[in-house]
Amino acid sequence: MEGSIEDFNNVMTLFFGKETGTIRGYALGRQDLKTYYGDSLGDFNYGAIVVPKDNYVLNNLEKFIIKNDKLLLKPNPELNKYEIA
Repeated sequence: MEGSIEDFNNVMTLFFGKETGTIRGYALGRQDLKTYYGDSLGDFNYGAIVVPKDNYVLNNLEKFIIKNDKLLLKPNPELNKYEIA
């Protein structure tokens, strides 16, 4: 249920730049842009998606982007030189 403790504990809202997909902020639970940014919303070209709460994502927002309304891990060419166990 939207706005419930369960919702707060299980999902998060990611705010992102529509041009680049760069994550600009987050809120736990379901939030809409107007509530989160208020009167300054017009100053931003942001979108928002709600995804399952994930502490790795919250602690590493710079490693992710939003593309086609999906949360995606950014490619990291530096890691390509290592074999995966």
